[in-house]
Amino acid sequence: MALGRTVDELLDSITYRELVGWGSYYETEPWGEWRADARSAQIAAILANSNRDVNKHPQAFEIKDFMLFAKADEAAAAARNAADGGSGAKMDPALMAWLFRKSGARVKE
Repeated sequence: MALGRTVDELLDSITYRELVGWGSYYETEPWGEWRADARSAQIAAILANSNRDVNKHPQAFEIKDFMLFAKADEAAAAARNAADGGSGAKMDPALMAWLFRKSGARVKE
């Protein structure tokens, strides 16, 4: 439950415009467990690198080394995007398609 309502109840009341707006907002300010894991992994990488023995582990640790549930290619893509100055997040197309179907993708002014 979110906001005291089920997902179906929320999707019954959302407009297409609002749903697209939330998708755009997520692209600039992502939220959720993946983002929390990325922040934790960044701190772990900093701590590991500041305490590593360069003779035993000459290669610096990366954020992807500490991501709990990310696939290696997703972590690498996120790291590349962050290095390029990107937001590092995109709304999953399958999730957006599901949300559109659930909401009826109607336009209400």
